[in-house]
Amino acid sequence: MEQFLTFALADETYGINVLRVREVLESISYTRVPTAPPVLKGVFNLRGSVIPVYDLAVKLGLEQSGGTEMAGVVAELRLDEEELLIGLLVDRVDQVISIEPGQIQAPPKMGASGKADFVSGVVRQGESFIILIDPDRLVDERDLSGDVQEDEA
Repeated sequence: MEQFLTFALADETYGINVLRVREVLESISYTRVPTAPPVLKGVFNLRGSVIPVYDLAVKLGLEQSGGTEMAGVVAELRLDEEELLIGLLVDRVDQVISIEPGQIQAPPKMGASGKADFVSGVVRQGESFIILIDPDRLVDERDLSGDVQEDEA
């Protein structure tokens, strides 16, 4: 059995392996950083450490969060052989669930335009699904540097 922390974002349920979760916060009050890329909302203080705040809604192509206080998950990820902590903004943290590895289905093929490399699997829960996220594939150097190329209309 694997355990996942589930959370809500834009009326959908997502999950992250609890082994990658360092902390769950009822709210993250962050400070915006001028000229930061849209996905990097700002920074917050976690017991003396400055932690970047990453807006999952932006990464997932959902409506951006409006305020500067939301629930949060502090996750550990590996970026270029370096381990770092990052705050992930979510609408609500739900619960820890146990999932049999056989229940996890491969993410659906979405074609070139529906790139979602950060989805590690999907689990059916009743009539809905839990989308499992791999934090190592969620954030890339372009997100944090602001070097994101946008399509021109």
